[in-house]
Amino acid sequence: MISYLVALAIVLGDFNLLENDSRIGVAVAKLPQAPVCDGNLVEVQASAPTLSIHKDSSVVRVWLGRSGDSLYVAADLSDTSYYWGDDFVVSFDPDGSGGTATGIGDRQWYLRRDLDSSFVATAALGRWSSPPSIGKNHRGKDWVVASRSTHDAWRVELKFYAPGSTSSIAFRTYDSAPQGWWSWPAPPESTRATSVERSPKLWARVSYVRGK
Repeated sequence: MISYLVALAIVLGDFNLLENDSRIGVAVAKLPQAPVCDGNLVEVQASAPTLSIHKDSSVVRVWLGRSGDSLYVAADLSDTSYYWGDDFVVSFDPDGSGGTATGIGDRQWYLRRDLDSSFVATAALGRWSSPPSIGKNHRGKDWVVASRSTHDAWRVELKFYAPGSTSSIAFRTYDSAPQGWWSWPAPPESTRATSVERSPKLWARVSYVRGK
């Protein structure tokens, strides 16, 4: 239905977007129309995902798109063992400055399978804040999220204000069965997947390309 997502470009290998910057990058296409955030993913399921997070026994497929001044994220998480605390975490640095610890302006959408228990964190003193859950209000002043859960998967769509031309992003997921954490980009050798969301220097640089 929205075949334009097939045209989303993806860069998964290491490359330099800026001189002396060896972070991996991901290219995101401008969408010709604003996507509907309802958690159904009807608009993207026929399209190739922008990136994938490989778990032990399944794959999390992730799509990215640019709509106006907003970044759109959709994820399809195969999971036959329902647990309310399974999560999909989006970490975002709006100016792409990197750093060894989170900084002012960095945000994290901590999205659980039970969406009401999710929260949106901001960076404070190099750590993520611990705000209350979003409850039944699945939107903020500049973001909106929706999710759907079935017997074999759960799906989530997020759209948030991201007007800058330079930014960086990372994803992490938790699955109760098998119990484990996985991230994209992958963590450095001998470190945990959860270390990525605390280190913006590991996040992927976002570049925007024209949609077809």
